[in-house]
Amino acid sequence: MRALSARARTCENPWMKWTIAIALLLCACGAESRGRGLTEEQFIATMVELRRAAQEAGPDTVRFEALRQEVLARRGVSEAELRAFVESPERDLRELAEVWDSVGARLTPTAEEGGR
Repeated sequence: MRALSARARTCENPWMKWTIAIALLLCACGAESRGRGLTEEQFIATMVELRRAAQEAGPDTVRFEALRQEVLARRGVSEAELRAFVESPERDLRELAEVWDSVGARLTPTAEEGGR
């Protein structure tokens, strides 16, 4: 009974209530943003496929648009999600540069693939 009273007194403390509320809010916000956005790997893989589609289509914009829609549908990714990944305030320019370097590296053929 005494332990219950101590627990009840802790919950009556307004600072404790606010601390718990803020901690729960921060956890919920963090989980939501991670759960809805693209992962770095999803973004990189999608961009690599889109770049390859552009190379395949060449100057034919109608063909590229068809290939682009195909890639996005196959990967289950929207243009808005790609844009949100790039514009996310959680990423700084250094991180984005590393992501684009990864895209470029995957597009560069290795010696085993017939590159230099």
